[in-house]
Amino acid sequence: MVVIVDALRASATVVAALQVGARRVIPVRSVREASAYLVNPDYRVVGERGGARLAQFHYGNSPSEILAHEAEIAGRLLVLTTSNGTQCMSAALPGATSVLVGSVVNAAAVASAALALARYHGCGITLVAAGLEASLLTRTPLALRCWRGGWSEGVRC
Repeated sequence: MVVIVDALRASATVVAALQVGARRVIPVRSVREASAYLVNPDYRVVGERGGARLAQFHYGNSPSEILAHEAEIAGRLLVLTTSNGTQCMSAALPGATSVLVGSVVNAAAVASAALALARYHGCGITLVAAGLEASLLTRTPLALRCWRGGWSEGVRC
């Protein structure tokens, strides 16, 4: 059971996509892999590198941009590639009983779901703080403070 904690963009973009009715969000590691989905009209492709929107994709890694395009995203599959958040998500997928994606906007719901899934599967919960280099130092404390407030009894950060 793995929870990817990303205090800002990737996780909030996933939450926004699901909120507007995306059928599923598929995290991929590379721009090349994400680009392969552009030919299929059932998919919307979202991405950034170094915080900059990738011009060839439908949208950037922006929750507000996703929310503004609800009609275009609802009912479709969304492919997401980012500098770091989707790297962590993709790395966690193989071998994990479940992978949840959390941020400030869904901390309480993810904490509750993580606890329920851990109990169901009889496993522990691993927190993975997404961030690159110095951003780990600035983003992780915010995310962990948020998560500590959301955890119930029996779960350690």
